[in-house]
Formats: sequence, C-alpha cells, structure tokens
Amino acid sequence: MRQILLKIIEEKFTDISRSTETKIQQIKNENSKEFASLKQIIQQKDELIVSLQGTITRNYEEMLTIRQNINQANMKTNGIIQSIGMKLNEVDQDFGQKIQGLDQAMRKTDNKCKDLENKITKVLKMNNSQTLILSILLGMEYT
Repeated sequence: MRQILLKIIEEKFTDISRSTETKIQQIKNENSKEFASLKQIIQQKDELIVSLQGTITRNYEEMLTIRQNINQANMKTNGIIQSIGMKLNEVDQDFGQKIQGLDQAMRKTDNKCKDLENKITKVLKMNNSQTLILSILLGMEYT
C-alpha cells in the first residue's frame, strides 16, 4: 500500500512538475516577447532622441544664421540712417546758406528800392516839369 501511495504521490508530483514547467515555459515565452517588445520600444526611443537632437541642432544653427543676418541687416540699416542723416545735415546747411544769400539779396533789393524811392521823392519835390518828365519816363501817373 505504501508503494501505491508513493506511486500516486510520484505521479501527482510529476503532473505538478510538468504543469509547473509548462507554466514556467509559458511565462518565459511571454517574458521573451515582452522583452523583445521593450527592446524595440527602447530602440525606437533612441532613434527618436537622435532625430530630435539633429532637428534641435539644425534649428539652433538656423537661428544663429538668422541672428547673424539680422545683425548684418541692422548694421547696414544703421549705416544707411547715418548716411541719410549726414546728407540731411549737408542739405540743411546748404539750404541755410542759400536762405542767408536770398535774405541778403532781398535786403540789398529793399535798400535799392528805398534809395530809388528817396530819389524819386527828391525829384518830385523839384519843379513840376522835371517831375512830369520823370513820371513819363518811369511810367507813373502825374498828380
């Protein structure tokens, strides 16, 4: 009877052992699949990181190039503004000199007109015949 019991126990133990080994193998297979999937996910993550680093590097280089272009454009613009300012100063000075020249010419003309008016007044104070002649010559009406 003992032997029968031992045999039954041994068979049960063998069944349990096989069942356990089958479950262990299933778990190993599942773990292997999960591990392969995780490896693939990690590889994709690494590829995305490399791609992102490349994109960031290119964007940074483009930003530096744009910044340099902006700085150069600002320098050129400042040069143009300074040049325009200098030209405006020259034009302003030239215009000022011309205005002064015109002002002087107008004063001379005013002085000549006043001198002429004074001479005409003196002539008008002279005798009437001279005034009449002068009026005719100057195209003025005689009063």
